[in-house]
Amino acid sequence: MKRTLPLCGLVLALVGGSLHAQSTVPTVATTPAALNLAVGATSNSLDLTTVFSVPGVTGQIAQFNTSFGLFNVELLAAAAPNHVTNFIAYTNAGSYANTFFHRVAYFEASPAGPSILQGGGYSIASGLPAVTKRPSVNLEYSLPNARGTLAAARTTDPNSATSEWFFNTRDNSTILGPLNDGFGYSVFARVIGTGMSVVDTIAGLPLYNIGGAFTSLPLRDIAAGQTQVFFANLVPLNTVTPIPLFPSANGQAAVVSFTVSSSLPAVASATLLNGRTLSIAPLALGSTTLTLTATDTNGNTAQTTLSVTVASAFTTSLANAGVPANKRAATDDPDADGIVNLLEYALGLSPTTPSTTGLPAAQVAAGNLTFTYKRAVATGLTYVVQTTTDLTTPASWTTTGVTQGTPDVNGNTTATIPYSTGPRFLRLSVALNP
Repeated sequence: MKRTLPLCGLVLALVGGSLHAQSTVPTVATTPAALNLAVGATSNSLDLTTVFSVPGVTGQIAQFNTSFGLFNVELLAAAAPNHVTNFIAYTNAGSYANTFFHRVAYFEASPAGPSILQGGGYSIASGLPAVTKRPSVNLEYSLPNARGTLAAARTTDPNSATSEWFFNTRDNSTILGPLNDGFGYSVFARVIGTGMSVVDTIAGLPLYNIGGAFTSLPLRDIAAGQTQVFFANLVPLNTVTPIPLFPSANGQAAVVSFTVSSSLPAVASATLLNGRTLSIAPLALGSTTLTLTATDTNGNTAQTTLSVTVASAFTTSLANAGVPANKRAATDDPDADGIVNLLEYALGLSPTTPSTTGLPAAQVAAGNLTFTYKRAVATGLTYVVQTTTDLTTPASWTTTGVTQGTPDVNGNTTATIPYSTGPRFLRLSVALNP
């Protein structure tokens, strides 16, 4: 059976202050450079925390789970170290689980909107018991009570803060500062992202006076003519949980989560490892665009793209090395197909008709890269298959590691070289014998 409380009259019901844009939302920190990958090569990886950032957020994050949504606060240990330690102790003990927001206060005329939203003091249980208190914490006033900050609640004794806290829903820098009472109130955290939208919603609920500590209590879902308050009318704080800024495992709760999509997944697939590491597997020749998105708890996003071009793990080329000066006419290419006369002669191709078939071919099989070509019925030629891993260095072409094949009865010849990962390039060099 639901416990009920007497309803003692409506105090006021005003919409909270206007929402102000904040700067602690995801942004693109570095645009990733385009990638050129070899098909079948080992997957390429990219740490997305180097691509995206949340400007200025460096402290421990605590996530508030409320009936009106999630929002995050950054703990400011440099400003109020003892209050941060105190808050973490209550959080780790689960003291804030199943509590509720019990007070909204107006420090100025009502058109200005509510000034604070308070919680951390009472649990949703029979009798609305107070949260078990730890030793009080001395005042650590350092930062002003600006809108969006989280401060420690206290009595008139400046060193009496325990479990309760309040969000500044307006700029209370003056009224809650030391010039007003000689002490001020200790700010120990700030709301990040656009989490104030959740805080403002709660602070803007109708307020009721039900006596005791609850003279300005925000309630929800009060029906017309309702004369009792149910637990369901309270605004619960389900949990307060420490979370990281970025995930380190798939499915881990964090301020920012990542997603990726590929415009052509058949060319390159993209998956996330450990929640943050983009793994790109080149699958087929072509180009694709990866769309990278960072999304925070409140749905704010930052997006960029990464271009990926997948090429063959090897290339083939034809060369006519060592042509004597008195035979250089053999380098002519009258059919303009890119294959000089000497090579067309060596391969049995027509020197006057562009060649589209009968060219050398390469493939990976059984751990080897194979290069197959057909020798023409010709004499006075030397055929050599060479390899390199660096096209920019001509002197790197070599026959080292290449097993030169011999022609079969049809003149087909296959040279091989062990292959693990690319790129690796092969070429057929044909020379006229002196």
